[in-house]
Amino acid sequence: MATIDYPVRTSPLYWVVVAVLVAIGLFGLSTIGFTLLYGGPWTLTLLTAVLVALPPIYILGTPEYRARGQIRVGLDAVEVPGPGDQPLRFDPRTLQLHLTRVRVRYTIAMLPVADVQRGTVLELRDGHLRRRISSLTLVHPEHAAALIDDLERVRRGEPPQGPQTRPLDAPPPPPRPQSELERQLERELAALD
Repeated sequence: MATIDYPVRTSPLYWVVVAVLVAIGLFGLSTIGFTLLYGGPWTLTLLTAVLVALPPIYILGTPEYRARGQIRVGLDAVEVPGPGDQPLRFDPRTLQLHLTRVRVRYTIAMLPVADVQRGTVLELRDGHLRRRISSLTLVHPEHAAALIDDLERVRRGEPPQGPQTRPLDAPPPPPRPQSELERQLERELAALD
């Protein structure tokens, strides 16, 4: 039976955020040490304790953005990388799939500036087995729609189709013919030069 593989990895940007939070946590740890040695307000100590706690809170709170391996979609099983990179096997016939579209709202001075779509979190459940994984972990994020479609197909008992991509060496589509108005505009622009 056909099995479609979707390679996944943790985004490098995720590790950049972790590194920044660790640096902030180390600054907070040094500030706590300074206030304990030389005295200082306890409010500063409590505030910096929050800074120290940020990296573990972030890492423990975002497991769906960490993955390494492949999501394998087939009629006999759906395999998703789990903790320790051990694949979790889900039975497609009993698989429950819940999708959460993630949107980030940017604000300046409490005024919304932009809403940005930040992928989709897929929650796969089968009895006691559960795994949440973000579409941002896909090596090719543009395959997210194909992955969701394939998961829905195997749940219905249909074979997965995989991402439908255009070959990289395919010629571009031919240019559309110009209208009479466009040809006249080009003649007039050429006359101005």
